[in-house]
Amino acid sequence: MVFAGILFTIYLGFYLYNATVLKQVAYVSALRGSGQKQMTEAEIKEYVDGQLDILIKDKLFFVSKIKRDIYVSKTKVKVTLEATLNMSSFGF
Repeated sequence: MVFAGILFTIYLGFYLYNATVLKQVAYVSALRGSGQKQMTEAEIKEYVDGQLDILIKDKLFFVSKIKRDIYVSKTKVKVTLEATLNMSSFGF
Protein backbone atom coordinates (compact mmCIF):
# COMPACT_ATOMS: atom_id res chain seq x y z
CA MET A 1 0.00 0.00 0.00
CA VAL A 2 2.84 2.39 0.81
CA PHE A 3 4.51 1.57 -2.50
CA ALA A 4 1.29 2.41 -4.39
CA GLY A 5 1.08 5.72 -2.55
CA ILE A 6 4.64 6.59 -3.51
CA LEU A 7 4.00 5.69 -7.16
CA PHE A 8 0.83 7.78 -7.16
CA THR A 9 2.70 10.76 -5.72
CA ILE A 10 5.43 10.47 -8.37
CA TYR A 11 2.83 10.13 -11.14
CA LEU A 12 0.95 13.16 -9.80
CA GLY A 13 4.18 15.18 -9.72
CA PHE A 14 4.96 14.44 -13.37
CA TYR A 15 1.35 15.15 -14.34
CA LEU A 16 1.30 18.54 -12.60
CA TYR A 17 4.71 19.50 -13.97
CA ASN A 18 3.70 18.62 -17.54
CA ALA A 19 0.35 20.42 -17.22
CA THR A 20 2.08 23.57 -15.96
CA VAL A 21 4.69 23.49 -18.74
CA LEU A 22 2.02 22.94 -21.41
CA LYS A 23 -0.03 25.91 -20.17
CA GLN A 24 3.05 28.12 -20.09
CA VAL A 25 4.18 27.06 -23.58
CA ALA A 26 0.68 27.59 -25.03
CA TYR A 27 0.46 31.07 -23.48
CA VAL A 28 3.94 32.16 -24.61
CA SER A 29 3.52 30.89 -28.16
CA ALA A 30 0.09 32.55 -28.50
CA LEU A 31 1.55 35.79 -27.13
CA ARG A 32 4.42 35.67 -29.62
CA GLY A 33 2.01 34.93 -32.46
CA SER A 34 -0.30 37.79 -31.54
CA GLY A 35 2.60 40.20 -31.88
CA GLN A 36 3.12 39.33 -35.55
CA LYS A 37 0.76 41.92 -37.06
CA GLN A 38 2.49 42.08 -40.45
CA MET A 39 1.95 38.36 -41.21
CA THR A 40 -1.08 36.65 -42.71
CA GLU A 41 -3.16 34.23 -40.63
CA ALA A 42 -1.53 31.19 -42.28
CA GLU A 43 1.95 32.60 -41.64
CA ILE A 44 1.09 33.29 -38.00
CA LYS A 45 -0.20 29.73 -37.57
CA GLU A 46 3.05 28.36 -39.03
CA TYR A 47 5.10 30.74 -36.85
CA VAL A 48 3.24 29.68 -33.69
CA ASP A 49 3.70 26.00 -34.58
CA GLY A 50 7.44 26.60 -34.93
CA GLN A 51 7.51 28.41 -31.59
CA LEU A 52 5.78 25.42 -29.98
CA ASP A 53 8.52 23.12 -31.29
CA ILE A 54 11.20 25.37 -29.82
CA LEU A 55 9.48 25.90 -26.46
CA ILE A 56 8.46 22.27 -25.83
CA LYS A 57 11.79 20.71 -26.80
CA ASP A 58 13.16 18.53 -23.95
CA LYS A 59 10.82 19.99 -21.30
CA LEU A 60 8.19 17.26 -20.88
CA PHE A 61 8.62 13.95 -19.06
CA PHE A 62 6.99 10.62 -20.00
CA VAL A 63 4.73 12.09 -22.69
CA SER A 64 3.82 9.79 -25.59
CA LYS A 65 2.05 12.32 -27.86
CA ILE A 66 1.04 15.97 -27.93
CA LYS A 67 -2.08 17.26 -29.68
CA ARG A 68 -1.91 20.86 -30.90
CA ASP A 69 -4.82 23.09 -31.83
CA ILE A 70 -3.89 26.52 -33.17
CA TYR A 71 -6.63 29.01 -34.01
CA VAL A 72 -5.74 32.31 -35.65
CA SER A 73 -8.07 35.16 -36.60
CA LYS A 74 -7.52 38.87 -37.17
CA THR A 75 -8.06 39.65 -33.49
CA LYS A 76 -7.18 36.45 -31.68
CA VAL A 77 -4.56 33.70 -31.43
CA LYS A 78 -5.58 30.65 -29.41
CA VAL A 79 -3.30 27.68 -28.69
CA THR A 80 -4.53 24.51 -27.00
CA LEU A 81 -2.17 21.68 -26.09
CA GLU A 82 -3.12 18.23 -24.88
CA ALA A 83 -0.63 15.52 -23.92
CA THR A 84 -0.87 11.87 -22.98
CA LEU A 85 1.25 10.72 -20.06
CA ASN A 86 2.95 7.42 -20.88
CA MET A 87 1.98 4.97 -18.13
CA SER A 88 4.28 2.20 -19.39
CA SER A 89 7.22 4.16 -18.00
CA PHE A 90 5.84 3.53 -14.52
CA GLY A 91 5.41 -0.21 -15.11
CA PHE A 92 1.64 -0.09 -15.73
